[in-house]
Formats: sequence, structure tokens, C-alpha cells
Amino acid sequence: MNSLWPTPSAADVETVIEQLGRRPRGFLGVARRCRYGFPQVIVNHPVFLEGEEPHVFPTLFWLTCPYLNRLVARLESSGHVARWQQCLQEDAQLAAAMQQAHEHYAQQRREVVPDAVQSCLARSYAKHYRVLMESGVGGIRNQEGIKCLHTHLAHTLAGGPNPVGQWTAQQIPELDGCPTGRCGEERKQP
Repeated sequence: MNSLWPTPSAADVETVIEQLGRRPRGFLGVARRCRYGFPQVIVNHPVFLEGEEPHVFPTLFWLTCPYLNRLVARLESSGHVARWQQCLQEDAQLAAAMQQAHEHYAQQRREVVPDAVQSCLARSYAKHYRVLMESGVGGIRNQEGIKCLHTHLAHTLAGGPNPVGQWTAQQIPELDGCPTGRCGEERKQP
């Protein structure tokens, strides 16, 4: 089912629970690990059943590393999301590159969902189908904006061509992992 990303081990699941403080739904694989071997970016299954109703979770790549999440949150609180939105409105080349990033992300998300599931959604759940097919990085519907820097960094760390994610990565001094190697301690940091 998943040949693109390593399937999570039991230890990966426990680490991600520790990183997030809860169990993730649809944890499909690990897209990137830190220097200590812990998941930094996980891959989520875009469609899951809750009861008999399908749900679409359009965030394919999820930044789970507490250290990276904390540093990216600081960038966001400094106003960088609004700055990027302004840049996208003013720079046609950047906007085109970002559109390509959204399309790449959506294509990767579609590739994870079996054709039979896509057909079922198209027939019976048109709204869910549109989200799956058309939304961009992190499930953003207005692809002329920026949802959050976390999703863009996760896309970049998973190998995606994402100018916002690339810039975000350049702002982080130790992209390959925290100084401590202890996810639980990093999650508790202010």
C-alpha cells in the first residue's frame, strides 16, 4: 500500500504520541527523521472512516517534531505568514512557484488514496472529493494565501518543492534535530 515512506514502527507511534500529546489518526508513514532517528514529519492517510462516514484529512505531511514546531511558531508569531501572503500578491514568479507546490502536494495526496476510494468519494461525497482533489499544501483552499508555515516546512522536509517551506527551513539553525534528543522535554519547552 505504501512504498513511498517507511511504515511507522511501534516505537514511531509511541514517539509521535509523545511529540503530539495524543495519538494521530491515519498515521501512514514517516517522511523524515531527525538525527536521533525520531519522526520529524509524518505522512497521514488523507481519507479515513469514522463510523460509516468518510472524512478527508488533507494535511498529508505533518510536522511532529516539538523542537521544529516551537521554532516555526515563533516565526509565525513574528508576522511571517502575513509577510508571505503579501509577497505572493506582489511577486508573480513566487506565486507561480507556490502554485506548483500546491499542485505537487495535491498530487502526492491523491496518489496515496486508492482509485476505488476516490471513485466512491466522487459519487457520494462531492465536497470531500473536491477537498482531496483541489486543496493545496495542508488542505488550503485559497491557494493564493498561506495557511501556516508548519505545513510548508513539512512539505519541504518531505522533499516537496515549496518556496515558503524552503525559506522556513533556512531560518532554523538545527534543522536535523533538537539539541537534547528528547521529544518529551522539547514538547514542554515554552
